[in-house]
Amino acid sequence: RCPVRPLLLLLAIALTGCSDRTGAAAHDDPETLAVVQWAFENAVRLETADPGAPLDDLEPLGDIVGDARVVFLGESRHDAGEQFRLKHRLIRYLVEEMDFRLFAIEDSQPGAEPINEYVLGGNGDPEVLLSRIGAWYIWDTEEVLDMVRWMRSHNLERGEAKKVSYHGIDIVDVLPSRESLLAYLDRVDSDYATALREGPIGRAPLSPDMWPETLERYGALTDDEIESIGVAYTGLLERLADKREAYLARSSAEELERMLRQAWILDRANALYTTGARGSLMDAGTIREKAMADSIRRLLEEVAPGERLIVWCHNVHASKSPVDLEIPDRPRALDVEQLARYVAVGLGYPTVSIGFTFNRGQGPDYSLPAADEETVDGVLARVGRPLFLVDLRSAPVGGPVDAW
Repeated sequence: RCPVRPLLLLLAIALTGCSDRTGAAAHDDPETLAVVQWAFENAVRLETADPGAPLDDLEPLGDIVGDARVVFLGESRHDAGEQFRLKHRLIRYLVEEMDFRLFAIEDSQPGAEPINEYVLGGNGDPEVLLSRIGAWYIWDTEEVLDMVRWMRSHNLERGEAKKVSYHGIDIVDVLPSRESLLAYLDRVDSDYATALREGPIGRAPLSPDMWPETLERYGALTDDEIESIGVAYTGLLERLADKREAYLARSSAEELERMLRQAWILDRANALYTTGARGSLMDAGTIREKAMADSIRRLLEEVAPGERLIVWCHNVHASKSPVDLEIPDRPRALDVEQLARYVAVGLGYPTVSIGFTFNRGQGPDYSLPAADEETVDGVLARVGRPLFLVDLRSAPVGGPVDAW
């Protein structure tokens, strides 16, 4: 394995009204104190998380990103409003000041397509479009809505110049892929479309809700049922290849290529759910990470060669080091290699990963207490700046911060 430093950046939101001084805990060790002091001295204070605010305080981000082809923007939770707004603000900087033109999100490709049409100037109500993204309804928020509206406004102002496009890279929400592919086959190969609907692919237990429900449904299938679904997907891929000329006579090359991708997504998702139900969640996770990395490769090499990409995802996917996942009520996943590592090491794209963290928070019907002093969140909260960015790559090699 190539040596890769861990998550390169951390943006910390300390929602506790901290003053500009470091905080000490009751049982601090010298190493932790050294980390807090170093972060305090090297932090870039950010003025606000407001996406519409001036971007002057983000100027250090330009040097940090440099000539990276891909920038990952993580999040420590999928429901942290301040992190979403701050990500929107960073996206503005990357687009307006650094000429990034591709945006990808941890969402399905077909789910993102109508949103892409909207941001490029097409018709539609963005609120309705976000409400239709299915198993990733976690993006159906006011914060993402504001970002989508900003993208459209930015693109309209550019006229015929290069515009920002919006793409999905995930494979867990595949119901839209199946529906899109069957609708296409109804036009170009109707008998086969009917056979698919009535066969294992049509009966594959895909949930319209969050993906763990599909995984649970796969777990209830017999081995013969799972095998028949896999055989059917293999046959689908072969059929699309064998009938290429006939399909091109009834549709465009662009549409056929899109359908080939939908079939590939369905096949990869089936491998993920089959492995998760019959094998290990760690191996299933690897299938997902590699598939998302291939979607990024496709964007950078086939869809928009030469352009730079912003990826919106969870911190776990943004990590460039293997991660030990400890999720309650699930088997531990040791050394799972994540999306950003595949992109940086496997595909070789210059990549910067920006992680986000916070101290405490308040949800609509729950509270998150202050972070434990031993966690990354807890240590960074004691840096004493309400909102800041720190480049962990600048820590002296071999010192206490590097070890931490």
